[in-house]
Amino acid sequence: MPLTSIVLLFSLVAAPAAQASSQAAQTQTDRDFQRAFQTASQQALDNKPADAVATMEAFLSRHRDHGEATFFTARLYTDLAGYDPNRTPAQKRALENSARLYIRAVDLLTNVDGKFVSLWKLTDIYGEEGLNQPREVEKYAKRMVADHANRAESHVVYAQLLRARGDIAGAADALRVGRSKASEMPSAALLLFNQYLLEQVQNDRTLPREATRRLLEEANSVADSIITGPKPDSRDYRLATLAKAMGLEQMAKLVETDRQRRIQLLAESERYGAPIEKHLNGKPPAPTRLTAAQADALEWQYIDRWNSRLVDDGKFPEAIAAYQQYLATQPTSHLAQARLGDVYVRWGLQATDTATKTARWNQALVPLQKVIGLAPTQAEREKAFLDVIDVLRPSRLNQPSQIEAASRTMIQRYPMDAAPRGTLALAQLDAGRTAEANETIRAARTGLTKPASRALLAHYLLDGFRPDIGLSASAGPALMDAADQLITETERTARNDPDVMEARVHWLNVKANRFEPDPAKAKALQTQALQLMTRAAALRKR
Repeated sequence: MPLTSIVLLFSLVAAPAAQASSQAAQTQTDRDFQRAFQTASQQALDNKPADAVATMEAFLSRHRDHGEATFFTARLYTDLAGYDPNRTPAQKRALENSARLYIRAVDLLTNVDGKFVSLWKLTDIYGEEGLNQPREVEKYAKRMVADHANRAESHVVYAQLLRARGDIAGAADALRVGRSKASEMPSAALLLFNQYLLEQVQNDRTLPREATRRLLEEANSVADSIITGPKPDSRDYRLATLAKAMGLEQMAKLVETDRQRRIQLLAESERYGAPIEKHLNGKPPAPTRLTAAQADALEWQYIDRWNSRLVDDGKFPEAIAAYQQYLATQPTSHLAQARLGDVYVRWGLQATDTATKTARWNQALVPLQKVIGLAPTQAEREKAFLDVIDVLRPSRLNQPSQIEAASRTMIQRYPMDAAPRGTLALAQLDAGRTAEANETIRAARTGLTKPASRALLAHYLLDGFRPDIGLSASAGPALMDAADQLITETERTARNDPDVMEARVHWLNVKANRFEPDPAKAKALQTQALQLMTRAAALRKR
């Protein structure tokens, strides 16, 4: 979070003039300073920073211990140095002069605000985009905390220094001290404190459960202090509610072991993280009572998100253990069984030796086969079956006999499913048993009465040309004929059915891409497919 967005910036450009003006009648020195200040200010406005510096340096040559002039000249040197990190040698010297004068200003100024801003400016000048001297930054950040502990900004600057160094716990502790000592912590500083607490939890995997709980409770307390504070602006309110939602989610993920309490935390996280238009009068939406099904869905939504991140990070054993832990209490979750199988498949793809790949893919079969019986809809059941078949394909376990056995079992159990009929026909065609494949497809035409199911079978047959399925080249023509006959027969009674039309589109594209040597004829087939697809899309919109 940028420093300028955390605290109010003190502009002392006008302050020296006001002080000099009030004392103009008292001493000649102050009258000289007022004239020099006004001249240098005008030169700065006229984009003549070097002239402005020269004017003030001339004054300082006669009045070396004038605090306001020292501060103002330091500011002019900063402007002369510019704000591009790639400074010329001359610009770097100007920045060094600015630092030298701010150091003197800290001791010369009687104005507490001026002393504070001088120290703050020094932490900026010695930072990465300035002179890049980390030890000096730390020196003046610590002095800010020591000399101006009642200012939240001091603790914020020091905390940011520690965070940039990678010391998240130290940064959080610095703001914790600031919250206890500063007269007031602005919302932006509190949000930064909340951020560091959450980062500490997320980055330190060695934290004991109770230590994690205390940090998250503190983070939520900080967010609450903004949400319930005196009229937070809309931006701070929104950031605080999102921070609270994240803190509650992390509490559910990392701390809570009781399922019901975890679901309550997740529901609260959803409530605080709801779209802002649902927050009325500075309050999140009212709590709602979840049904058992809603509670299950909510818990799964988060569990899957957390575990998917582990998979994306390549932490397959951790993800598997997490899904298994969830299944220990929810063994009938077809979604979790499917995800567990998918993780084993992906983990197998990462292996470099055949034995490990085989072992992991065999492990994948166990949960994937369970999904078939648990899936609540035909579409989900057929997908689960195809996931099993994909593991048995030649590109993986290469078990054609198991593909046939699994397909026959599915046909017996679910005679209206198209998927097992398609996989059985493909296996028979691949083995050169064309007559058996034709009989399987003929039986499918009798058993599958709905146009959508027949169209789906055609898709499954044409999927045999996918490279990962590994259908033999000799089976290709027979497969195309079988799919064509199936689609043609279905078109007689359901020509304008979008599902049937899309099956024909699939067939036309395969024909054009794999079986038509004449480029002109292939293009004509692709054009026909595109026109048919456009018609199907239009029918679906009705």
